[in-house]
Amino acid sequence: RARAMDALLSELASLVEDARAGREDALVPVLGACDRVLALDPSDASARHAKLVALIELGRYEEAEPLAAAAGANYERAYCLYQLSRGDEALALLSPEDQASEAEAVLAAQILYREGEYRESAQRFQAAATMAESGGAASEHQTNLLAALVLAGEYAEAATYAEGLPEQAQSQQFELAYNVACARIGRGEFDRAKAALVRALGLCRDNLTGEEMSEEEMEVELGVLTAQAAYVDQMLGFDSSAAAAYATLAGFKTELEPAVAAVVANNTVALRGESAVFDSWKKCKANLADALRKKLTCGQRKAFLTNAALLSVAMAKPDQANEVLATLAAEFPSSQTPAVISAALSVRAKRPAEAEATLRAAASDGDPMPTLALAQMQLDAKDSSAALRTLHGLRSLSSSPALVSALVTLHERIGDVEGGAAVLQAALEDTGGGGGGGLLRG
Repeated sequence: RARAMDALLSELASLVEDARAGREDALVPVLGACDRVLALDPSDASARHAKLVALIELGRYEEAEPLAAAAGANYERAYCLYQLSRGDEALALLSPEDQASEAEAVLAAQILYREGEYRESAQRFQAAATMAESGGAASEHQTNLLAALVLAGEYAEAATYAEGLPEQAQSQQFELAYNVACARIGRGEFDRAKAALVRALGLCRDNLTGEEMSEEEMEVELGVLTAQAAYVDQMLGFDSSAAAAYATLAGFKTELEPAVAAVVANNTVALRGESAVFDSWKKCKANLADALRKKLTCGQRKAFLTNAALLSVAMAKPDQANEVLATLAAEFPSSQTPAVISAALSVRAKRPAEAEATLRAAASDGDPMPTLALAQMQLDAKDSSAALRTLHGLRSLSSSPALVSALVTLHERIGDVEGGAAVLQAALEDTGGGGGGGLLRG
């Protein structure tokens, strides 16, 4: 028995070394060897651990999770639960944030990222990057931190963080350059975003050059970068360039990542506006499929629903629009977008009083969008005085140059020059007397 055990342990050690060397075909034999060892000695901790690791490496998380639980291997169990989409249970097994190891911080960050808790995810990636100090792991954490900040809407913080990273990192890692571009997009800095994307595309193409792949395969690999660059062109007004890039990517849609293909379809719909609406609706409907939902960020899902609702309004299909709006409101209860689009439906149905009531109710929550929509509706009705009263209620934007300009113009339109001067003076006082040159009128 002892000789048999020694032989089995020797075989297991050899197979484990093969697996560590990258031989994936050694993993299944590792499991067999572990089972033979455990048949002779169920208490052998090394064999149990080797079996657990092999199961995880093979992606057999349902089998690995109870094994990890029995062994008290909390990190491994948490990882299995994360892969099984049981994030809350996984987080509960990890050490508190101030006591977590680097590996635990990264896993917690990944769980929070998947659950849409991007701000907390960024904090955990920051902790992991600090623990890593330098090298490849630190760079990966920094890249992920930037991605989380961008999705949290913390564009200024993301851009500032990126500027503090070593220039070498930004010039060598396409993922980092891509995330910097996303931060620039969030801040409306499209020219700077374009430059970052050109750098990212060049770096990624260089990385792929050594691999044996056709030009078409390379374009598929570059798909997410190309799609983002096309979006920037779209925002810069280069519609023909954006449309050409979207059309090229659409030709590869079966090879592209599903989320990338969906973004390309969505942006194509937005670029078309109210033309080719029936084909656009087919794209919108496909983007709302349940099978795609788990592959999208919250922002992408919200954008797809919003564009589907807007397109339904343009197609004069109120029932279809209301169905989409109901989903949008249920999934994003804090968003005022459904109220604004619902008001647009009321206007189209020649029910302005209903539209106004909807917008006023939504405006009470402090979001400026319904108030701006109400003011626009009043201006369309040639009621400058009502629009002026509505815009004066926008306290959160009282120092915005665009709002100040609109208020001054409306005061002048109704013959209240003194009122316009008072608005301008108040804005100048709010910005410290205008020493920074923020407000100019021609």
